Amino acid sequence: MRNKFPVSFLSIMAFCEVQLYLREAMGIKVISKRMTEGIREHEKVNRDLIPERTMTLNDAFEISIRDGISMRAREVFTAGKFLYGYMDELIIMPGAMIVIEDKTSHMAGKGSILQVLGYCMTLSERFPRCNLFWAVRKIPDMKILEMGTFKSGDYSKVLKKIRRIREILIEKNPEFHGNRKKMLAL
Repeated sequence: MRNKFPVSFLSIMAFCEVQLYLREAMGIKVISKRMTEGIREHEKVNRDLIPERTMTLNDAFEISIRDGISMRAREVFTAGKFLYGYMDELIIMPGAMIVIEDKTSHMAGKGSILQVLGYCMTLSERFPRCNLFWAVRKIPDMKILEMGTFKSGDYSKVLKKIRRIREILIEKNPEFHGNRKKMLAL
């Protein structure tokens, strides 16, 4: 059994536990129209942003504090005790970070919020004294759909979902919500 999961598992599980089980325990990969659209939009946004400089997350955080400057990065890898993944965007300021999750949907669903909280969780483990904020943004419009502050209760909430993911993958008991189209993301 894996000790760490991709942060994206949180979003999949919030959408449909059966889909998580089918994908990860049974190896059945389903690519929906919505997933394809999301990949295409992410690629467009990334093409428009050319990095000026490459550095580690730790280096960026230290430079931000030392020089009192803010930085913006796309597709930042982060890993913590339980989760790992690539954040869509990270804004690093002296003593604070804002994690931004890009979605093509017109609203910030539970899965999107849980996913961005998962990224915040990994950052809170690495930078415990840093203030963390999060936002879910609609692309390509770049409109903020929902935002908030990462709190200790959010850490506990994500940890509870991680435990549920482990149960699903080990005990093979996903809850079926009765919606077959949602289950298969058709």
